[in-house]
Amino acid sequence: MSPDEQDALLARLEAVERQGPGRFVRRVAAMAILGYGVLFLVMGVLLCSAGGAFWLMVRFKEERVMGGLAGLGVWAVFSAWSVFRSLWVRLGGPEGMVVKRKEAPALFAELKRLRRRLRVGRIARVYLTPDLNAAACEVPRFGIFGWSRRYLVLGLPLLQAFPPEELGSVIAHEIGHFSREHNGITRWLCRVRLTWQSLLSDGEQRQRIFLLGPFLRWWWPRFNAHAFVLSRRQEYEADQAAARAAGAEVAGRALLRLTVLTRFLDEEFWPEVQKLAVDSPMPPLDLSARLAAALRRDPGPEAVRWLREGLAVPTNNADTHPCLRDRLVEMGFPGAENPGAIPVPPLPGPTAAAEWLGPLEQRAGERFSSDWAFRVREVWKERHEEAARRLAALEKTEAAEVAGTLTPEERWERIAHVVEVEGAGAAEPMVRDLLALEPDHAAANFLYGRILLDRDDAAGMECLERAIRRDIFATPGACGLMHAYLQRKGRLTEAKEMERRAYDHEHLLETAQRERNEVNHRTSMEAPDLDAAALEEIRKVLAAHPEISRVAMARAVLTHLREHPYYLIAVTVKVPWWKFRGNRVDQQLVDELLESLPVPGQFYLFVERGGSGVLFLGPLGRAIRRIPGSLIYPGGPAALRG
Repeated sequence: MSPDEQDALLARLEAVERQGPGRFVRRVAAMAILGYGVLFLVMGVLLCSAGGAFWLMVRFKEERVMGGLAGLGVWAVFSAWSVFRSLWVRLGGPEGMVVKRKEAPALFAELKRLRRRLRVGRIARVYLTPDLNAAACEVPRFGIFGWSRRYLVLGLPLLQAFPPEELGSVIAHEIGHFSREHNGITRWLCRVRLTWQSLLSDGEQRQRIFLLGPFLRWWWPRFNAHAFVLSRRQEYEADQAAARAAGAEVAGRALLRLTVLTRFLDEEFWPEVQKLAVDSPMPPLDLSARLAAALRRDPGPEAVRWLREGLAVPTNNADTHPCLRDRLVEMGFPGAENPGAIPVPPLPGPTAAAEWLGPLEQRAGERFSSDWAFRVREVWKERHEEAARRLAALEKTEAAEVAGTLTPEERWERIAHVVEVEGAGAAEPMVRDLLALEPDHAAANFLYGRILLDRDDAAGMECLERAIRRDIFATPGACGLMHAYLQRKGRLTEAKEMERRAYDHEHLLETAQRERNEVNHRTSMEAPDLDAAALEEIRKVLAAHPEISRVAMARAVLTHLREHPYYLIAVTVKVPWWKFRGNRVDQQLVDELLESLPVPGQFYLFVERGGSGVLFLGPLGRAIRRIPGSLIYPGGPAALRG
C-alpha cells in the first residue's frame, strides 16, 4: 500500500470513528474475531481432513492408496499443529532494573495516588531503564487467550530531567491506557494488533500459517488500519488522563521538555560521547553521571529552534502518537493555538529522581553505565582503532593537500577521515573546496547538503538533488533528510512529495531486483561493455586461482535501471577425472571471487566443471558462451575491445 493510499484509508476511517465511536469499535472487534475465526476454521478443516484420511485407511485398507492417505493425514495434522502454535505468540515483557517498593517508597506512593485518581488496577512491576522515555504495557501470558500482566517502565534520565509534577503527568499518561474509564474492548483490540504484528514480522511464525496467506494479505492491512485509528484515539485519551491528574499546563510542559531534551541528546550529547572514542580505547564508565549532568544544564539558544521545529511537525501515519501541537490542543494547554509564542520550559528545581529514588538513583546509574560500557566495548574499540588509522591517513596526505596535488577522490577520502574523527562540521571547508573543483561529486554534495540542512539552510536541498542526479541510490537518504527539514519548517505538501519519491524509488528497486532475480538462459544478453583496462584487472584476480580454466561473461539486457549493469559470469574449473571436488569447494571459490572481482556493477557468478576434454555446461552457461565476445579469460575477442 502506497503512502497516499494509506493516508486516504486512515483519513476515511478516522472520520468514521468520529461519527460513531461505539459502532466503530464493534466493527473492529468483528474484524478481529474474523481473523481468529478463520484461523480456527482452517485448523478445524485440517483436523477433519486428517481424521477422514485415517478413517479411509482403516475402512478400505488398500495398499494402492494407503501411502497417499497416510501422507495426507500426517501433513494435515502437522499443518493444524502449526496453525495452533501460531496462536501462542508471546509478546516479550519489558527489560530493565526492577524497582521494589522498599527501594523507592516515594515513587510507589505517587504511583498509588495516580492509580486511585485514574481508576487503574494493580501494576505488576515497575522497571527502570537507561532511556529518556517511559512506557506502560500489558503482556498476555497466553497469546490471544489473555490473562495479562501490567508493567510500568520509567527511564532514569527522565526522572533526572523532570520535576516531580511533570513526571507525574508522564506516568499518568502511561497508566491512563489501563484506566477503567477507557473501553476494555479497545485495549484488547490494540493488544490484538500488536500480537498479529509480532506474528507476521516473525518469519518462522509466518511459515506456520502459510495456508492463510491469501486471506491475511486481504485482512491484515484493513484490520491494522482500523486498529491504528483506535490506538491513536487511546493516545488522546491518555493525554486527557494526564491533564486530569496533573493539570493541562503541567502535562503540556512535560511534552515540551521531552521534545527539547530528545533533540539535545541526538544532536549534542551523543555526538560528543562518540568523539571520546578517538582518544580512548575504552568507553567511559560514568555515562549515567555525564548524562544526568548534561540534562540539568541549560540546553542553550538551540532549544528555541528545536521546540519550534517540534511544534511544526504534523501528525503522520508512521506512528500512532499524534504530533506535539495536536496533543497540546486536545489536552487544553494554554497558548496551544499560538505555538510560536510557547516558551521553552525552564530548568527544573528538585528532580523526580532526587525526591522519589534517593540512593537508588546512584545504584541504577552505576549499573546502567556498567551495562552500556560492556555492551559497546567491542564497537568502541573498533571505532578507536579506525580513528587511529584515519588519523595516520590524514598525516600521510597532509603535505599533498598543502601542495594542492590531491585528486578529487583522494580529497574525498581525506574528508571521510575528518568526518569520522572530528565530525561533519570540521570537514565543511574541505567539502566546499572539493565541490569547487568537482561540482557534481555525489558524496560531497550529499554531505554538504546534510550539513546545510542541519543548520536550517535551504540551499542544502539543491545539493541533495545534485547527489541524487549523480547517484540514484542516494535517493532514500536524501529524501529522508529533505523530508525531515520540510516537516520542521511546516512545508507539509513538499514533505509529502518526498515521501512519495522515497516510496517510488523503493518500488523501482524492488522491481529491478525482481527482474534480476528472474534472469535465466532465455534472457537477452550482450557482450560485456568493459574496456581493456577493466578486463585486465579482472584477469589478474582470476589468474590467482589456478583451478580456473576459462571464464565467460555477458551483460543481461534488462528493462529497469538499465544504466546499472547486471553481469552474468560463468567460471569453468579444471577437475581431473580421478579427483573429487565437492560443492563446498566450489562455493568457497564463488565467495572469494564475489569479494575480490573488480566488476563495475551487480553480477551473478556461478561455477561449472570441465576436465579430460569434457565440459559440463548448464543452460545459462551455454547461453553466455553463445554471445560473441563473451570469453574474457584466459583471453578472447572481448579482450581486444576498449
